[in-house]
Amino acid sequence: MLLLLSLRLPDLAKTIDSAKALYDKGQDAEARQNYEQAFDYFKQAYNLKPKDLRYRTAFERTRFLAASSRVHRGQILRDAGKLDEALVEFQKGLETDPSSFIAQQELKRTQQMIRRRRIRSRRLRCRAGPRCADDWSRRRAPWNWLRSRTCLLRSKSRKKPT
Repeated sequence: MLLLLSLRLPDLAKTIDSAKALYDKGQDAEARQNYEQAFDYFKQAYNLKPKDLRYRTAFERTRFLAASSRVHRGQILRDAGKLDEALVEFQKGLETDPSSFIAQQELKRTQQMIRRRRIRSRRLRCRAGPRCADDWSRRRAPWNWLRSRTCLLRSKSRKKPT
């Protein structure tokens, strides 16, 4: 029994030292306001020693801050027109803090914007004329070709008289 305890003692000391080192790195990152990196360090420390309240409180505190940071970065990307990159940031923010209502809201809003952009681009392609109605698209999905031809005919009939 003593032999088993002596074999496990160095592993336990390494776990304690590495958790403390990760916690210290997390504190440094948090002091620099790098909340995402701080969250990662605190999460690793908490996973190594889940019963230590110091690690848990740091983990929980930076969870919200890291998610907020991701959401803010996603909003900046979305405002710049980079919807796909913004969507990824919102998803990462939601993974970090699943209870974040704003991350959920921004994710849905960005998904709707992406859908609207796709619909708008389809409408523009439909008005482009022969490119919509080529043989390849007819073979791939005949109903899409028919729909695009109908749309093209409607757009021609809607032209204002000159």
